[in-house]
Amino acid sequence: MNEQQYQSVLNWCRTNKTKEKLLTLLCRYSPISVIIIYLGTISYLVFQHDSRLIKVLLYPFLALLTITLMRKLYNCPRPADMYSIHPLIKHHQGESFPSRHTGSAVIIAFSCLYISYPLGLLCFIIALYVGVSRVIAGVHFIKDVVAGAMISTILGILMFIL
Repeated sequence: MNEQQYQSVLNWCRTNKTKEKLLTLLCRYSPISVIIIYLGTISYLVFQHDSRLIKVLLYPFLALLTITLMRKLYNCPRPADMYSIHPLIKHHQGESFPSRHTGSAVIIAFSCLYISYPLGLLCFIIALYVGVSRVIAGVHFIKDVVAGAMISTILGILMFIL
């Protein structure tokens, strides 16, 4: 999206306080819901003495590490760094590519899918919200969330499915 498109989306978000508040809450709390589900899954595996726990802990860590290193390497600007826009949520400058929130949500969805199909599907739906909300909020470009999702999808397939 270009500056005009971001400004248009942000103006639409701010047309009424309820819509703005709802979108802000979605952007802030959808990643937290994925983390809560993930911690619940880990707890379940611990209490069940399930050997899948190692993969569920290790693989998301590796995906997060990969994405974090890429962000440091590329240090791409965020929409608010490049354009005269005011995002819905505050965010630090730079390190936009790839989206760590989206990548984390997707790899956690793969972890949950590995344990429970319905839980994994729920997490994938939430991961979609995470990615879309990051773009709508003006803190990421579409390429950032797509790259974060793709990296975690590739790693998720390689680590959990193959």
